[in-house]
Amino acid sequence: MFESLSFKKSLPVLQGCAHAGLNKSTEKSQYQASCGGSFLSHTLTYTPRKSYHLFMIVKIRLRDTDATGVIYFTEQMRLALEVLEELFSLKDMLEGSFLLPVVHAEADYFSPLRVGDEVDITPSVQKIGTSSFTLSYRFWDTHREKEAGCVTIVHVAISRDTKTAIPLPAVVLSFLKTLSRASGVV
Repeated sequence: MFESLSFKKSLPVLQGCAHAGLNKSTEKSQYQASCGGSFLSHTLTYTPRKSYHLFMIVKIRLRDTDATGVIYFTEQMRLALEVLEELFSLKDMLEGSFLLPVVHAEADYFSPLRVGDEVDITPSVQKIGTSSFTLSYRFWDTHREKEAGCVTIVHVAISRDTKTAIPLPAVVLSFLKTLSRASGVV
């Protein structure tokens, strides 16, 4: 999945998720690869080290906000799911013999995000079960250098035909193991 990305040197990025109980680490050199998709401002970043870090940088747009001028609460969930779509093969998601519906989702909002703010959305694996997995997404406000929110989403694998739970397909397990290494979870 990640081997096909081409990388260029980028700015240092802070790592860590207060919600997950981690502290910010020191700045490290990162490598970026532009991703196709629905946002022109998205960038997927990967640090090719033993402990590497994946995230997508998103610019908050007017369409993402409510009448108060801050990000509308559902947009944080939508952005988290779009990070998953960018990382996981859409072909496998759309044409595979399985589906990955959301069975639980929760979000925390620590600081308002406004139009023009850039946020680094970092996915991490929290749990891998027999037929389900839990991902969390940390939202880091790059301008104010603080955590703006965190989203946790649980997906279950179901058969496309029978709509019943199935063991996680090999392609999903492979993806989760790669993301686990990126998250520091083995």
